[in-house]
Amino acid sequence: MFQGKLTEINTAEHVAYRRRMGLILGAALGLCYGLVSQTVNRLALPGTPLYQPPLGPFGNTFIWLVIGAALGAATTSPNGALAGTFLGSGLAALAALVANLIGVSVRAELIPATVIVVLFLWLPFVGVIVPILGLFCWMVHGQQEAQVESTPLYRRALAPAGLFILVVAVGALSLHDSDARQQIAQMNALVRAGLQAPGPTALPPALAVAEIGGFAEHASPSYTLEWTQRGMNRYRIPRPLTNYDQHALVVARFDNGWVLACLFMAPAHEPICQGYERETRGG
Repeated sequence: MFQGKLTEINTAEHVAYRRRMGLILGAALGLCYGLVSQTVNRLALPGTPLYQPPLGPFGNTFIWLVIGAALGAATTSPNGALAGTFLGSGLAALAALVANLIGVSVRAELIPATVIVVLFLWLPFVGVIVPILGLFCWMVHGQQEAQVESTPLYRRALAPAGLFILVVAVGALSLHDSDARQQIAQMNALVRAGLQAPGPTALPPALAVAEIGGFAEHASPSYTLEWTQRGMNRYRIPRPLTNYDQHALVVARFDNGWVLACLFMAPAHEPICQGYERETRGG
């Protein structure tokens, strides 16, 4: 009886339906995650020009749509749910590791070691992703069975709806915490005040220091802001020991290539700023 049901489910028509559903639902979930993760900070900080590499909010959302579609197709292509889950998880883990390496400067002699590190980290990444794609694969295979059994549409929609709610919740985790949002807003106000200053003597104190190299001469009205606690040392701003674990950078990138980085030691504190002719690289 079980073999007969399995044969019925795995007919060419129903397999095509499962793969089509995997592609469509994967794309929809990717689009959902992209929209939430790329807009949540913009909604929390209206009017603030946020830095969102590599392609900005709309381009990044499209990338997530493509990633979702690709993973959905890969996960649901094999007839076995287990095989599909591990195939999709393996590809997702590899893509995540490669994406983290893009833009990182690696010396030629360190490339073999970097490849070894990527391969070493790949299996743990797979383990993290398996439960997520396993849930997706279970849902799509359930849709395939529901089609065979002519289950009403409202009942078929329950599992996808639950997964969409989960994806929205995960996307919302991209929201900066209240301290980060406060520092971004403070940086935005600082840059705007500097742009509106009638002369160098009217600049805010944080922008009048010699390390900046002349805010009025370099800054332009079009810029983006990025909050980060990663790779702060590459900006070579002296970091006091006070509140060391709370330090954060807000980086303003102007459309003429000039960069202004400000170190915030704690919320609402006056930052320490420094200017750069171009973006810095390295760690």
